[in-house]
Amino acid sequence: MSSSISPYLNFLTPKKLCKFFIDSGVDAIVCQHSHCAGSFEHYKNRPIIYGQGNFIFSDGANIYAYHSDDDDISDLYYSDLTPISIDDSTYVPNFISIMSQVPTTYPASQLSWNSFENESLMIIDNEGNYYFINDFINHTPQFESLLLDYTYWIMDDYNIVLNASDIDGDSLFFSIQNNPDWVVLENQTLYIYPEELGNFTFEVIVSDGELDEIKSITLNIVEYRPIINSVTDVPNDNGGWVYINFSKSYKS
Repeated sequence: MSSSISPYLNFLTPKKLCKFFIDSGVDAIVCQHSHCAGSFEHYKNRPIIYGQGNFIFSDGANIYAYHSDDDDISDLYYSDLTPISIDDSTYVPNFISIMSQVPTTYPASQLSWNSFENESLMIIDNEGNYYFINDFINHTPQFESLLLDYTYWIMDDYNIVLNASDIDGDSLFFSIQNNPDWVVLENQTLYIYPEELGNFTFEVIVSDGELDEIKSITLNIVEYRPIINSVTDVPNDNGGWVYINFSKSYKS
């Protein structure tokens, strides 16, 4: 952002700042906020969400809470309906509490607090019953140990085995596109039968049926055999020897 614009932004309120970005070409704005949801509006037919809370929402029958961060430290917690003792009394909570950090003040700190698993969706009904759907988000499969540049001699045939992994354990499917006719995919193996010299780039794709990873592979097809420039006879040897002048055809 240029220095001529940024000082101006310091004097804008949050709502005016959001509208400034819409005026500048932004298609949608979603803002963070601590624990509570903010207002929502359309400005020039583009949505502005001023605060999305803790990703907690309801459809009337159930409440949904989603924790998406993939890290080792949880930042979303819930208290269940486990009875707790306060002074000489036993207190039974009648609702589920969800917080971004465990309260430290009494008596809320005495509730039974539990951390969300990464990428888990919590579903709570109107009776306080709840359950989790873990690994709620699908992840893109990843190619493993795949070289992207190969140099092959035109006189030989080759194959490349494609390996990929998916942390969700989904079934994977391989395909290719924009490939020369002499590159064929069977199951997870590329069979290469070079027919022409040059550089050829095409795409290999691994998919779980929803998400794809695409990598570009380049084949450099070369001729390793030398190029004969001339053949001359050695004089006065009764035809026994010849001179051969040649140059290499491939420069690494």
